[in-house]
Amino acid sequence: MVASSRNPLLRRLPLRHLPPHQHQLQHQLQLQLQLLRLYIPMRMNGRRRIATNVSSSRPTNIQSFQDIGVEPVLTPVRLPDQLIGEANAAITAVQSGRPYPEIGSYTVSGSSVTVDTSLHDARIGRGVDAFTLDMARLKAVIEGTATDATAVNFRNDFDVTTEWNGIIYIEAPTSITPDFTVTPNTTNSAGISVASVPFEYGNAELQHPDRWAATENFSRRDRTDNIVPIAPELRKDPTGSVTDSVLRSPEFAIPALQIINADSLPNPTGGPGLTIGTNMPVYMVGSYNCDGNVYSGTNLASTEPDAYAYATRDFGEIPAAIFCDTFTVLTAGWAANRADSFYGHNNASSTRPAGSRIEIAACIATGEYPVFEFFMHAVEHYHSLYNSGPPIVFKGSVVGMFKSEIQGIKQAYGRTVTNQVEDYYHAHGAYAIPSVRYHQDLVNGIFPPGISMALVVRPSDHRFLRPGNADDAAVLTRAGY
Repeated sequence: MVASSRNPLLRRLPLRHLPPHQHQLQHQLQLQLQLLRLYIPMRMNGRRRIATNVSSSRPTNIQSFQDIGVEPVLTPVRLPDQLIGEANAAITAVQSGRPYPEIGSYTVSGSSVTVDTSLHDARIGRGVDAFTLDMARLKAVIEGTATDATAVNFRNDFDVTTEWNGIIYIEAPTSITPDFTVTPNTTNSAGISVASVPFEYGNAELQHPDRWAATENFSRRDRTDNIVPIAPELRKDPTGSVTDSVLRSPEFAIPALQIINADSLPNPTGGPGLTIGTNMPVYMVGSYNCDGNVYSGTNLASTEPDAYAYATRDFGEIPAAIFCDTFTVLTAGWAANRADSFYGHNNASSTRPAGSRIEIAACIATGEYPVFEFFMHAVEHYHSLYNSGPPIVFKGSVVGMFKSEIQGIKQAYGRTVTNQVEDYYHAHGAYAIPSVRYHQDLVNGIFPPGISMALVVRPSDHRFLRPGNADDAAVLTRAGY
């Protein structure tokens, strides 16, 4: 599947950055400067596929790769300006000529901490250096309504009519070791040209991500699943005392994908929908692929077992999916709450009141979370909305398929390491309880692009088995439990 970090095809696609001198590389490590690559459409039966490489300290380039029957061959594709990179202060657009992640920064005055740029995730106790993807800009570029020179250059390099298949893969590097044996490439973006070389592919992670220390603390054997997450240097865990200043350190910040302006998704004529895959956490600002009204097309009032959610086609809803390490929802008013996003003590989520409901029309496959949080994250306070109706509604499905590879800092804010993070939900995201409605499209066999169709999945009857009940215990015994 395209979102798998173990996809062998993706291993052949090198990530690129400016060849640094040793001191430059050290500077990059100290500042946690990440890179990512963005694979825009991969048509499995087509002739060309495309990939984007973004450097936090150097410009971005997109590359397509042509399938010539043996191995893919990378060829340059020019990056549209303002597509992905640093968001503006209002988090409404990507800044021109800034195809880099937004590095988090803070202003500290006594006990007061203001988050000035990017964001801080109080749930996991980490700063976030966000790559912001402007979905409205991508839609305009793909559908041809953007007529600026950089959008036209992209479409000249990439034929949307024949090469778009609705799948985007965005990947942070699995290693930060440059591969100088490879011929340098050239990064082109908004008039900037820079030589670059790829990173080497990383190694499989051996440690378990649910530990509470930099090294294994449960005396478990090494992992054998061969998962290759983002580079260890980009998800470091602190050693020793964890103070608030440690939580603000760029050394422990993580790369992430922030998606904005996504109420309407790119879907050229006859398009199959849109699937986004990434090995990073996703922070979704506002509603996604819908009109934003949680009561339209959701059948929330019905108690019938087959009262599925249905697509609001008149608004442009399309089949959609997101595969990611973790999934965090942010309200449309997040720009105002971002300043207080550092606070994770006691009932600190009340400093970030959610002012609007969120509707997401997509299938979400994400990291395994505590059931109490229903497989998604929040860092705002939804109490006022929760009292009058569902604050967050998913039309589609939400599945926890694997463990998140981003280790939360369990000692953050003086928390007890043996407690689960949901024990502190008032500190990071209170009352963020979603309603998930299975989608009629899935019942009808209409799936987002890139999704396996080997199985037909429908809700079915079930029975709760209780070990304390003799009949249930017999069933469990026969099943080997």
